[in-house]
Amino acid sequence: MAKLVHFSDLHAIDRHYEFIIREAQQFDLVCISGDLLDLNDLRFSGNQVSRVISYLKKIRVPLALSSGNHDSVAGTNPALFQAQWMRDLKSDGVYVDGDTFKFGGHTFRCVAWHGQQVQADANDIWLMHAPPDRTKTSIVRGGICFGDQNFGDQCRMGEGPKLALCGHIHEAISWHAKVGRTTILNPRVVDGSERPNFNVVDLDRGVATHHASSGENDVVRLW
Repeated sequence: MAKLVHFSDLHAIDRHYEFIIREAQQFDLVCISGDLLDLNDLRFSGNQVSRVISYLKKIRVPLALSSGNHDSVAGTNPALFQAQWMRDLKSDGVYVDGDTFKFGGHTFRCVAWHGQQVQADANDIWLMHAPPDRTKTSIVRGGICFGDQNFGDQCRMGEGPKLALCGHIHEAISWHAKVGRTTILNPRVVDGSERPNFNVVDLDRGVATHHASSGENDVVRLW
């Protein structure tokens, strides 16, 4: 059995990391698709990096991470440039930006925020912070889209991965979508929630379940 759990947009919230640590042992792989920190030019790191690293090191199952727009900031701290702090976590069983690895009969790729666009194989699974544009996982109510156009074009041409584990759009109108051969999952975010939303993917059965912080679940068949 190969079962993974997918989180995104944790934004250095302590109780959400504590939840992940408690639940991680139920799964074979933990995936976090960006915005582990809560950085921008107005919000400096404080002790964010050390706190988040401490939490991540307590996860005792294989861990895959991709960076998001809040995981790096230009400045004097080299650890915060292009999410270098995340690369420093790299070890056996911890996969970060630029890494590929095998799990459950699939090739996983961790794609950096604004990283170079790469070619996907039909059996690939990507961790990539921004979902493809013009999908329900990248559009908020009112029709405004915040997705990745290049990734969207790649998927619409039928050249995307089999599955994309994304995030970035907190209030997307759907937690799942499909374009071309690519299914996209985005757990979304509920501000102020006691625990994060998350997706569970059973690779053997080809099924994903969305677990909302409200306690409601929803299921979609992937393949």
